[in-house]
Amino acid sequence: MKAGRGWQASLRPSRSAACPCRFAAAAPMHHDQLLRASTDVAMALELVELATSWDEIDYSAEALIPPADWPAFVSEHAWCNSELAERLFAVAVDMARRGAAVAAFQGARTT
Repeated sequence: MKAGRGWQASLRPSRSAACPCRFAAAAPMHHDQLLRASTDVAMALELVELATSWDEIDYSAEALIPPADWPAFVSEHAWCNSELAERLFAVAVDMARRGAAVAAFQGARTT
């Protein structure tokens, strides 16, 4: 992962080992970090940073769950406050989509 990004290993126990969802198998560390985003302000901030930089940084070498899959991720998990989780991820997805739209617009202007 790029320096300065919070999607790093933590000392917290992994929840992905007990979760049967497809995201836990594909990106276990990121899965656990996304699960913490609704209760951990630092993880929520990392989610927003990831969403805003998704189209600017090449994350292809990282085991990450892409913003397009975040709505499904939210729906497949139980949350302490499901309304808060849905709002948080909806805003992050919207930010990622807007970033993609801006990048596409800027690319069209230069061609």
